[in-house]
Amino acid sequence: MIRKKLHRVQTLDRKYSRRTLSSIRQIFFYLRAVLPYHPVSIVMQNRTCNKLSKKKKRAVKMTFSSLILIFLVFALILAASKFLPSSKNPNKNFSNSVGLPYVATGRLFSIAERSFLGVLDDALGADFRVFGKVRVGDVARVKPGLGRSASQGALNKIAYKHFDYIICSATDLAIVCAVELNDQSHSTKRAQARDDLIAGVCKVIVLPLMQVTARSSYSPQDVLDQFIDTIKQTITKIE
Repeated sequence: MIRKKLHRVQTLDRKYSRRTLSSIRQIFFYLRAVLPYHPVSIVMQNRTCNKLSKKKKRAVKMTFSSLILIFLVFALILAASKFLPSSKNPNKNFSNSVGLPYVATGRLFSIAERSFLGVLDDALGADFRVFGKVRVGDVARVKPGLGRSASQGALNKIAYKHFDYIICSATDLAIVCAVELNDQSHSTKRAQARDDLIAGVCKVIVLPLMQVTARSSYSPQDVLDQFIDTIKQTITKIE
């Protein structure tokens, strides 16, 4: 039996040179030729290895080291995969661990926003309806024809942005004008960058943008006049 196995090793050496065999093929061919399949023949294995040349002994030792290394890497990957979120739903483990960590805000508008909303309703009358906290994505959409990456990038810019108010026609709810109430919070660089984005979007989609400075009191007539002027300026730019 030993002679047969040694003969198989010699045959493999002649058939597959070291230059052409990859490390993985050497592992499997040497294991099949040298290692016994019966558990009682461990002693026979040691005798066989002693009769092999030093190069073959070294190759056998390398196969054992490689197998141990492959097994350890596989075990680590398997253990790590249990702690990683699933690729189908990466937020599943997170949502299960924290539950639903939400509380009610209580109000849709701040005190200043609610105060101006009442003035805006009185100034425009029954011909118009005012909606608050309208997403930019509900008013403007990404134009077709862009690549997937460019389209997603453009969508991400407006994903978490909203208009303070949107004025619509009372008859068909067609969008007429956007309104931004600028208070002290708009003085930061981040808020100014957001305001520039809102103004740029309105310019591109040709939507009148009425910007009002927050005050302690407002005149409904002054608000109506500013609304009319904003509409006229937009129409003039189009013409």
